[in-house]
Amino acid sequence: YITPRWEELLSPGPWIDGATQIFFAYSIGTGALPALGSYNKFHHNCYKDAIITCVVNTMTCLLAGCVTFSILGNIALEQGTHVSQVVKSGPGLVFLTYPEVVLKLPGAPCWAAIFFFMLVVLGIDSEFCIVESFVTGMVDNWPEQLRP
Repeated sequence: YITPRWEELLSPGPWIDGATQIFFAYSIGTGALPALGSYNKFHHNCYKDAIITCVVNTMTCLLAGCVTFSILGNIALEQGTHVSQVVKSGPGLVFLTYPEVVLKLPGAPCWAAIFFFMLVVLGIDSEFCIVESFVTGMVDNWPEQLRP
């Protein structure tokens, strides 16, 4: 996870994956951040908020990467293989690999319920931001009909 493979940087794959992650992480194109930012006061320090958002997002992604690859490294060690052979990207990582790890914890059914409840809450939270951008646009266009 931490050791770079410099030869991979010459191919477009990692750059496309990185750009996709940035667009997804910051909801670029959905209008969520401008909609949420429109509720700030006029002289609010948006630069500070932008820097804090970027730093916290980057730290969260790095922490999630370390946790994920620690889990995958443990599975690879148990199976006697390399991490690259254990990795199931996409939904397979969430719905196959993590439940496999949760089963090894004491009180596995409770941890599994908490894990999948967390996934549902994160999904709903992401949808709130997207819906908020549409609602804010509609309320700004028709304030006399939509505001009490």
